[in-house]
Amino acid sequence: MNARNAIFLIIILIITGLQCCSPTKRHLLLSTFLDGVPPLDTSSRLVSQNVFNAAMDTSANTTGSANEVVGMNVHPPFRDRQCRKCHQEFSNNLVKPLPSLCFQCHEPFWNTYEKLHGPVISGHCIKCHNPHWTDKKKLLLRAGQDICFECHKQDAILANSKHETIGNRNCTDCHSPHGGKNNFMLKDGSCYNCHDLHMDEPDRFKHGPVLSFNCYECHGTHSTKTEHKLLRSGQDICLKCHQSKDILANKAHETIGETICTECHNPHQSDQKYMLIINKVDEDK
Repeated sequence: MNARNAIFLIIILIITGLQCCSPTKRHLLLSTFLDGVPPLDTSSRLVSQNVFNAAMDTSANTTGSANEVVGMNVHPPFRDRQCRKCHQEFSNNLVKPLPSLCFQCHEPFWNTYEKLHGPVISGHCIKCHNPHWTDKKKLLLRAGQDICFECHKQDAILANSKHETIGNRNCTDCHSPHGGKNNFMLKDGSCYNCHDLHMDEPDRFKHGPVLSFNCYECHGTHSTKTEHKLLRSGQDICLKCHQSKDILANKAHETIGETICTECHNPHQSDQKYMLIINKVDEDK
């Protein structure tokens, strides 16, 4: 083999090797054939190379279970070395801009939530998620409250009286990280983290929104200024879902006038059918 062919072969090997996903292998290849290659920077690694290599062992990781064993979470395209799903050939440039790139595989949130988190609206998925691998769940860059305090000011969050007893609980116990029905993106059922509605009592009659953990059908957040944080007043809060003509067709309601429904009915649950407040019914007899 003449010198020209040898140089051409080396160039091909370098270009091919640069496409491998392992930073260690890429550095080894470059330092073998080239002078002046700087030392490999391992300061930004999330986990050790041994753990990474174990997680990338596709022979033992076809179902993803190996990721859990070694404490690793690897993005499937990265694990399967399908770099071209996201990157242009021979380049780190993306094949599509964010978030369109992510939505090639992941469902978008536009039609899922009424309100969206800032990074979701702006398409900055990698503000919270690592696109390749991490030792955190959901490919998160940080764990626990730290992922939120990267943007949200910790002092301001903890100054909220509702967060006085938060301790080390994850913010996502109550808040959805992508979006929700209100500006605070509270999860359905998050109220039950603090409020006890005796959901473990199956013999009681329960209102539909209570059963479906949909408190926000009737109540606003803690910043709502109305009594009981209700979104509407009087009968309007009930007639939002219940049909007025059906209610007034009931003979028991012929003289209801402007009486508030909750004077006779418990809005959450009751031992009585129709969630009647039995003491009130007895008084009216």
